[in-house]
Amino acid sequence: MIKISKEEFSSRIEKVKEKMDENNIDLLFVYGDEYRCENLRYLSNYWPLFERGMLAIGKKRDPILLVSPECEHLAREMSAWKDIRLIREIGMSYVPEEVSFTNIEFTTISEVADVIVDNKKINKFSICGVDAMSVVLHNQILSYFRDSKLINGDNLLYDLRIIKSPNEIEILKKTWEICDIGYKAILDADMVGLTEIQAAAIGEKAARDAGAEHIVFSVLASGERTNTVIGRPTEKRIVKGDMIMSTLAIRY
Repeated sequence: MIKISKEEFSSRIEKVKEKMDENNIDLLFVYGDEYRCENLRYLSNYWPLFERGMLAIGKKRDPILLVSPECEHLAREMSAWKDIRLIREIGMSYVPEEVSFTNIEFTTISEVADVIVDNKKINKFSICGVDAMSVVLHNQILSYFRDSKLINGDNLLYDLRIIKSPNEIEILKKTWEICDIGYKAILDADMVGLTEIQAAAIGEKAARDAGAEHIVFSVLASGERTNTVIGRPTEKRIVKGDMIMSTLAIRY
């Protein structure tokens, strides 16, 4: 499997720090969750499951990855960065506040900020991924930095991510190759009598077998159900002569 090296992650962080310098930003939080992980994974390789995560970036030291207890081991498996702290605020939103965790040492967002910003004076801070973040978490972060100016950090990463490295290009090529394998499996299959769900599973399994890390979405519709732009596979059975509409997106 083609992977992004630690050196490339370090290079990305250094470029982010240059952008922070240009914009006089003292502290940057990069948010991600199971569904909107693109920015967080770009800088840390971490992709949360169920819970949420953030990467705290200052100008003088390596980033700190902020996770919740249930994802701690997953984060340690995936993260490009070794400094991982447990933060209660970014746990699963449906877990009641009164739930207690045993043998867990939590820290707070403000304590992390004190570690990552040398002089502990934060005039400007930034959040990347505000559009995916809950209002509750957003307001909690703001409450820690009442005397600091918030800058939207989305453009900091957009400008960097739009230019692909040679390694990223190879990963994209491999991703397309895996999708093609999934499509070919669907095209070659005798789907008459199968449900749309069963037919979609043929392409999904072929993609998984070829190395897909995750099926982002799988669209498959047949017959009159193709009279739309998208459609989730259903228990409708495919009959001879049905037109088939299929779309497969994977993560690699």
